[in-house]
Amino acid sequence: MTDDLRRGRGSAGRFVTDPSVYEELKSSLGTLNGMLRRVGEGEGSLGRLVHDDALAKSLTSASGHLDGLAGKIDRGEGTLGRMVTDDLLYRRLAD
Repeated sequence: MTDDLRRGRGSAGRFVTDPSVYEELKSSLGTLNGMLRRVGEGEGSLGRLVHDDALAKSLTSASGHLDGLAGKIDRGEGTLGRMVTDDLLYRRLAD
C-alpha cells in the first residue's frame, strides 16, 4: 500500500504525488466554505430558508395547498379534475 502511495497509484497516491489534485481540493474547499458562510449568515435563498422561520412556514403552507389541489384533481373534483379524469368530457372537447 505504501508503495502505491509513493508511485502515485489510486486516489490517495495521486493526492500525495500530484500537486494539482491538492490545489483543486483546496480551491473546492474554499468555495464550499464561502457557500457555507453565506448560508450561516442568512444570505441567499438557502440562507433565508435556514434562518427565516416565517419563510419556512410559508413554503410548508404553500406545499400543503398544492398537495390538496393535486388531490382534488386526482379525484376528479372540480372543472380541472373532471377534464383530467373524464374521458367523455375530453372527447367532447376534442371534437
